[in-house]
Amino acid sequence: MKQVLALVLLGLLNLANAQSVETTPNQITSGNTHTWTGVTTGTLPSTYMPGGPQPIYDPATNTISFSYGQATAAQTFAINQALQNAGAGITVQGYSYSWDIRNMNGDNRQPTTDTLTATVNTYAANNTTIRRTDTWTYNTKIDWTTFSGIINYNNPGAPSTFGNLTVQFSGKDVGFWAGYFGPQIRNVSIGLNYTVDPCFSNPAYSPTCANYNTVSISENLLSGITGPQAYAINQALSFAGAGATIHGFNYGYNYSVAGRSCAVWDFLGLCLSGYNYSDAGVNISLTNSSGATIYSESNTHNGGDNGTSGTYSKQYRLSASVPMSTLGTFSMNPWTSGSASITNMYSSAVYTADPCVSNPLSSNTCSGYAAAYYNQQCSLNALYDSGCPGYAQAVFAQQCNINQLSDPACPGYAVAYLNYQCSLNSLYSTTCYGYSTALSQCNVNPLDNSMCPAYQTATTQCSLNPLYGSYCPGYTAAQNTCTTNPLSNSLCTNYQTATTSCSADPLYGAYCPGYAFAYSCSQDGLYSNQCPNYAEAYAKKNILNIGSSTTTTTNTTSSTIVLAQASDPVAQAAPVVADPVVNSVVTTRSTAATSETNPAAAVKLTAPSTTTATAVQESATKENKKSETTTTAATSKDGVRPDRPTTAREAVAEQRREAAKKEAVQKGKDLANEMGKAADMQAQMEVQNVVIQAMGYSPGFDNYGRFILPDGQAYRPYTIYNNQRTVDTPAGRGLFGGSDSVHQQMIDSQYNLGK
Repeated sequence: MKQVLALVLLGLLNLANAQSVETTPNQITSGNTHTWTGVTTGTLPSTYMPGGPQPIYDPATNTISFSYGQATAAQTFAINQALQNAGAGITVQGYSYSWDIRNMNGDNRQPTTDTLTATVNTYAANNTTIRRTDTWTYNTKIDWTTFSGIINYNNPGAPSTFGNLTVQFSGKDVGFWAGYFGPQIRNVSIGLNYTVDPCFSNPAYSPTCANYNTVSISENLLSGITGPQAYAINQALSFAGAGATIHGFNYGYNYSVAGRSCAVWDFLGLCLSGYNYSDAGVNISLTNSSGATIYSESNTHNGGDNGTSGTYSKQYRLSASVPMSTLGTFSMNPWTSGSASITNMYSSAVYTADPCVSNPLSSNTCSGYAAAYYNQQCSLNALYDSGCPGYAQAVFAQQCNINQLSDPACPGYAVAYLNYQCSLNSLYSTTCYGYSTALSQCNVNPLDNSMCPAYQTATTQCSLNPLYGSYCPGYTAAQNTCTTNPLSNSLCTNYQTATTSCSADPLYGAYCPGYAFAYSCSQDGLYSNQCPNYAEAYAKKNILNIGSSTTTTTNTTSSTIVLAQASDPVAQAAPVVADPVVNSVVTTRSTAATSETNPAAAVKLTAPSTTTATAVQESATKENKKSETTTTAATSKDGVRPDRPTTAREAVAEQRREAAKKEAVQKGKDLANEMGKAADMQAQMEVQNVVIQAMGYSPGFDNYGRFILPDGQAYRPYTIYNNQRTVDTPAGRGLFGGSDSVHQQMIDSQYNLGK
């Protein structure tokens, strides 16, 4: 067993040391697609002239020829791009170079020698730092000669650690000929040298590989130890999962082969008929899933004269690991001739199991990925899904952590609830922080907190009377109202004083209950028969009833004019119809009162008898007729339309008015007769005033001034013309504008005449 293990390790070490250096193709472009800089492109003249001072690149011969001007021809390429198709695990080791040089004027023994310098700069990844510089100088006379070599970097590395590589050639023709007689270069080639780390393509390549710990070696997959053996790889390794990766195979066997033997006659150790020889061998084959052979090996063991035996073993590794599904079968076919045997055959697969078998979460393509992911999330957080084990408990704990008041069963609920209620109302409990302060505030303002002891009482009282306390919502407004009207609230400061004063004098303030009536009476004693000064006002200003009496004295006849206060026009206004409005408007006053009715108001005027009375009477008669005519016309114009029948109410009203008119005219006539008897001019004027009043008397006239129309629905306001502007016609503007202007000129001219 130790011998087999030693062989296995030896084979792995040999593989580890078998890395080979590979070289990329030439990275220098040529021909018509070249990328040389510092040159002109064209055909080199056969006589090398004319030309210059720049060197010329001839695509046909891939040659650069320098002229009389000092110049540098260069070409650059990116190292990481040059190796992008080389695969993973690449290490840049250096580069190989090759170019042909011709310098026919190069002679270092001459004072004028053409010199050519070749330089290769290797840059770091930033392309600003030169990682390595190599220089070659050619100043001897040489015809076309090839120079080549290999440059190994002192610090090899991955392509990503490198930048660009630049190759450049500098020179000129020091003879200063007007042509291309300077140094020449052709067939420039630069290839990168690199190695591929086999661990990147096959982690089973060496125990030193980074992922070697993922590699497994199966048991013997052969069904027997002798005779032809074969197995389908995907079936034999089904336990490794369909996504298993195959890195190679370990296989071997024991062999035993006898030495030569005499074919027929063996006489005393002397074979008289010749010898027979023995051989043995095994053919190994590996196919892909299509049945094509991708690996095979044939081993033969010859017995020779003395025979041989031993153990054969091999650790075969694929150049790159492959998915198990791409492989077919592995077979071992032994054969023997003569006296020989092949025994103890074995074949083990070197593989990495499908990650989905050991870890379904290794890829979302794993068949058990969804279930494994779900279980993983649930194990990380029971709140991941309502179906996770312990979800309900986790939700409860989460809610309690967020808010201890979410459930009475939460730890610390009681304390949290008390704190919450205290935060809303410091009066919730005597243990609340700020309870004493809040209680003190309640004494100042019971409405400050709904839990104040007197809150409900204060609320009720404030709703009944905002002046109940200064904390009442409407207190300030009520106080302002008290200032305007102390009687607005029984709690107003001046309420009692205002009540007493208003009782004594309704005119004490505009807010007094009888103020409006008292004020109206003070302005007009006839405002109402309830006015205190009504009798006095009526005696002075109201319509007079006139009566006459004749007394006979010595040689003198005098007339006495009795001015008697008429009955109260408000109290005696007889209703005409049921309509209260018409009744208040169409009302006749009783004018039949005499001095006997109200003797206290009688005034006697004595006037001398004169013929003037007759004229007054005639004038009154004319005025009465005129009044009758005017009234008739008004009725015809504003009254009942001729084409409409008169209603009963209108007929009654008309009769009342006519009766009042006739009575007033008659009184005017009587007074006119008395006017001539006035004793003097003053008395006659007083009589005339009475006559004039009688002539203009209209019954119920002042009822219109006293009657107050009740509020009613007025016309709804609306816009008629919708902001339409009225524009005068040109003719109108000319007529009125011109006339106004001329008229104003006339006025101005008259004014100026007086100066």
